[in-house]
Amino acid sequence: MSDKELKENLQDEEKVESIEQSGEEIKNEESQEKETDETASEESNEADETQNGDDNKQTDDESTENEEESENDEEAENEPKLPVTPQEKVEYARSIVEDADSKVYECLAVVKKDIDEFEEYEQESLVPVIDESRRLLDRLGVDDEEIGELPHVNADISAVENDEKLYVNDLPSGKGGAFFWGLIGGLATLAGWYAFAAKEAGMSMVPQSLDMDTIEKLSAKLSESIGFSANAQAGLAVAVASAVLIFIIIYSIKVSLQTSKNEELAKEIENKAVEYKSEKEQCRLNMEAIDEHIRNLRDVALKYEVLLDEKNAAVRRAIRIEGVATFDDLHENSKKEIEHLMTLIREIERLIEAPVIENGALSQHGANLLRDTEKLLQNHIDNIYS
Repeated sequence: MSDKELKENLQDEEKVESIEQSGEEIKNEESQEKETDETASEESNEADETQNGDDNKQTDDESTENEEESENDEEAENEPKLPVTPQEKVEYARSIVEDADSKVYECLAVVKKDIDEFEEYEQESLVPVIDESRRLLDRLGVDDEEIGELPHVNADISAVENDEKLYVNDLPSGKGGAFFWGLIGGLATLAGWYAFAAKEAGMSMVPQSLDMDTIEKLSAKLSESIGFSANAQAGLAVAVASAVLIFIIIYSIKVSLQTSKNEELAKEIENKAVEYKSEKEQCRLNMEAIDEHIRNLRDVALKYEVLLDEKNAAVRRAIRIEGVATFDDLHENSKKEIEHLMTLIREIERLIEAPVIENGALSQHGANLLRDTEKLLQNHIDNIYS
């Protein structure tokens, strides 16, 4: 190979290498641009996500604020408005009284229902069992003056039902009285004007007849006396206008005075209603205590009924098996059964006879007796299972 060819080959190889280097540089530049674009895209996405998160957070905050505002508005709407005017105070007092009476009536209805149910139970269940006990005792010749007829439950609530009620009347407007006194004032003004005109005209201040001619003459003189020309229509207009003005002034003053008086009256009515509500609330609590006492009384009576029924069965067994006709001939154990039976009868009769209500409230004596009887009953039950 000649030197010339060798030189050309070397030049060609250098060109190839240069082209390859240029290609690699271009690839590197494209790769760097691509990485830059990807980084920029990621940063853009992160910025968008951050902005979206901020927007969502702001939206959530706004939504929460709107919900809180809505709840506050609802609470503000639900809150009862305080009465301001006298009539509003009267209506408020009336609502207080009606609500207090309604609660007492509801409680009274429950108490009456429980009393009626106890009396029905007493006559249908307890009385027959005690009557059977009494027949068995009579059959054995046992006479105990302490054992009588089973009394009705002593729970009279008529005093509570007939308790004095508070009636809230509407406030007087005062317009009727104001109209009356305003009318009197207006008529007096008219009479005064024409009396003045009559005096100026040299006529009697109390004319014998008041016809149209006399009225025109007096009206003209009135107009002339107050500085106008002798014009009957002008004088009449002045007299009527002044009378109407006096009427309006008196009417307004009387109504205003009644309004001021109504302020004090409405406050007094409201205070009475609040006090009445407090009394009725205590009455309702008393009725609830009475109702609970009646329920406990029935529960005790049911248990005594079971024990009495068992004792009746034991006495019938003694009479049948022992074949005796008198108490003295019975076995000692049977005598104890009869003595126990009589004790049970005396206890339940004493409990039912005790007053349940005293001065509109639960009788303390009745409550104490019920508590003591419950202890005695528990002793009877404990002796059975001991």
